[in-house]
Parts: sequence; structure tokens; C-alpha cells
Amino acid sequence: MIKRLGFDLFLLLCMMGLAFFFSDFVSNSGLLSLWITKAICITTGILHAHISRKMIFPYINFKTERRWDNNAMIVIWYAMIIFAWARGG
Repeated sequence: MIKRLGFDLFLLLCMMGLAFFFSDFVSNSGLLSLWITKAICITTGILHAHISRKMIFPYINFKTERRWDNNAMIVIWYAMIIFAWARGG
């Protein structure tokens, strides 16, 4: 699981580091603060969606699953959680 989430965790830590490092500048710059906030929210949404999917639906595997409804449910699960985080939590 860490292999799939490694890039997202790295991106989240980088965005949080940038937010803390440029905290005075970010508060005065609306566009940069929006970009950092959205990057943090979307990355957190990806992590939340992946971890909750593995905990709730561990039996669905895209490589072996042939039923389209299970695959569609997982795609909707990811989209719903990432969209909710992107909208502000």
C-alpha cells in the first residue's frame, strides 16, 4: 500500500512544508495560498479514499474482478471522497 501512496505522501509533506515555510507570504498572496490549500486537500482526499477503500472493500481487485458494478462502485467511491476533500472537507 505504501508503494501506491508514496508519491501522494511525498506531495502532501512538500505542500505542508511549503505552507509552513512561506506562511507570511501565503497569507498575503491569495493565489499561492489557494494552490497550496487545494494541493493539500486533494492529496489528503486521495490518501483518505485509498485507505478507506482498502479497509471497507478489500475483496475487490481490479485485476481479477470481472463485474462492472463493483469496479464502478470503487471509481465512484474515489471520486466522491476526493471531490468532498477538494470542496473543503
